[in-house]
Amino acid sequence: MPQIFDPISFGRMKLENRYIAAPMLTDTLDEDGSMTERYLETMKYTAKGGWGLVLCQATQVHPSGQVVRNELAAYDDKFTPGLYEVAETIKREGPHAGIQLFHGGALCHPLVIRKTVDAPSPEFPPETPVAPSPIKSFLNPAVTCKELTHEEILELVECYGAAAGRAKEAGFECIEIHACHGSLPHQFRTPRNNLRDDEWGQDKHLFIKKIAESVRKNVGPDFPWWFRISADDHAAPGTPGFTLEDTATKLVPVLEKAGVAAIHSSSGAVDASGVWVIQPLYWEQGCLVPEAKRLKEVATVPVGTVGKIMAPEMAARIIEEESADWVALGRPAWADPWYPKKHFEGRPEDVRRCISCDWCTYLYILANVPARCAVNYSFGRETRYPPDEYLQPAETPKDVLVIGGGVAGMEAARVAALREHNVTLYEKDNELGGIMRYASDIPYLYTGDLMQIATWQMTQLEKLGVEVKLGEAVTVDLVDRINPDVVVVATGGVSPKPTRIPGIERAITFDEYLMKRPELGKDVVVLGGYEGAEASVSIARQDKNVTMVSESGSITEAAYFFNLLRVVPLTLFFMPDANVKSITNATIKEITADSVRIEVEGAEKVLKADNVVTCFPREPVGMALYNSLKGKVPELYKAGDCVKAGATWNAIDDGNWIARKI
Repeated sequence: MPQIFDPISFGRMKLENRYIAAPMLTDTLDEDGSMTERYLETMKYTAKGGWGLVLCQATQVHPSGQVVRNELAAYDDKFTPGLYEVAETIKREGPHAGIQLFHGGALCHPLVIRKTVDAPSPEFPPETPVAPSPIKSFLNPAVTCKELTHEEILELVECYGAAAGRAKEAGFECIEIHACHGSLPHQFRTPRNNLRDDEWGQDKHLFIKKIAESVRKNVGPDFPWWFRISADDHAAPGTPGFTLEDTATKLVPVLEKAGVAAIHSSSGAVDASGVWVIQPLYWEQGCLVPEAKRLKEVATVPVGTVGKIMAPEMAARIIEEESADWVALGRPAWADPWYPKKHFEGRPEDVRRCISCDWCTYLYILANVPARCAVNYSFGRETRYPPDEYLQPAETPKDVLVIGGGVAGMEAARVAALREHNVTLYEKDNELGGIMRYASDIPYLYTGDLMQIATWQMTQLEKLGVEVKLGEAVTVDLVDRINPDVVVVATGGVSPKPTRIPGIERAITFDEYLMKRPELGKDVVVLGGYEGAEASVSIARQDKNVTMVSESGSITEAAYFFNLLRVVPLTLFFMPDANVKSITNATIKEITADSVRIEVEGAEKVLKADNVVTCFPREPVGMALYNSLKGKVPELYKAGDCVKAGATWNAIDDGNWIARKI
């Protein structure tokens, strides 16, 4: 039975174990794609984490294929010295070093593509994405892509090969070619994007075949390289695409004939199925493994899998059950770059696990700023904020009192304890975790990943010896008796009942719904577009008739709905499937014993309601205590939802930042 710790060979390259750090865009390179100390430091720290192979992020083979503002580049010889630096940095720490070559095609946003194209061909018009056919830009449908000519296609094929040659020259030991998620090779492969009637359209695999020839020509016959592919397009019924069986029976033989050393199986396409590209919170862990297993059944080269592999125990099981030959970790490798090391050392409980919030991908894809991790404060900022293993003790240990055992409070307590302060944490409830205890356990809606950060924090507090007092509310008198040097107020927030609505006392809040699980009756009205979308789906899946009413034009306004990849499953799949009715831009007039009276576009409407659940913006609690403590303690801070309702990253950011200042 194979094990995750076993070596594995990709051609002439032999990995010491089967953990691979997947290539993830960071947006932390220089403006032209050159190397930076910031990226080097991130890769150095990652490389210390026990990986068999570390793959550098998607790297431009041509500036017309750039997908984020500060993306690594290999389309010119001037980039080779920087590539050498990062390859050497990775290898010095133990793993093998690889790089992923990329062209975005229609996936590129017009505002991101270089305004001055300093590239082999001046013929590619700047600011206009290119594609196999004149399709709409995926990220800006108002723009139509430029259809590549035969000559331009051949030029891009040569760019892949030239970039591969530079990568080998720079010291990389293998190359992965990005051919998934809607990148240019994927676009040539799918009939939805490739509408050509010439040879490039008649053979949808021709572009991939030609890239393979070009890469092999530039790196030689025994240098390992492979493609990362989407095993399934997951296109909607009636939409042209390809299936898992198409990949298994048609593409895998093409790749093996081309000489790949492995196959990296991913899934989905940005233009058709973005939720499969970056699997959201609601998708089960390991959701792409069955697709890799199918490809492994027909492939003769090693097949890798990826996608929400949060737990080392799952990674080990995938290999033992021979569902895949190796495991690639993307977001989980950011949450904890030392994931393999901790697994190998027999302490899987110390792995800080990803919560699928997608704060990372939102930042670099939609916000066009450097990526960060919601649960790992230091990732991508290692030069300014040393990771946990390198935190220095405080010059003078202090007595620190943390009030509140949610994510923000536990993070402040954890980091303060790492810095050797004397920390005591008080939580008024009988359990730690705060709102995460309930948000991660919504009935009939999988949100379990959220609790992973709170569980990890609890484990670390215990290991660090932090004194935790449960079931005791903190008062000013108690603070006076404890007489701490520092107080951190992290008392969280609550789902309110707005008194402006007549009859509001008849409703229950979202918090009450989650904590008490009351019987709601058959007809339920959900008020508010904050947690309302999740509440509506949860309730409707219990065979209830649900109407969701929002006073604004949106039905997803909560702070954690910053990413379309969380909104889309709710609004496009879950709510319609559960027959949730939604009304926007409504004025809530009154809640009665059996109905809700609203006004929409000047007309009054009465909604039948056996029960009403309110999901209005969360409000801070504990500010009276904070204000009462001003001037009474030497250092006073506030963190998390008691400052302003936010997402997990806000809470972690507050708690970690404060603890580093103490």
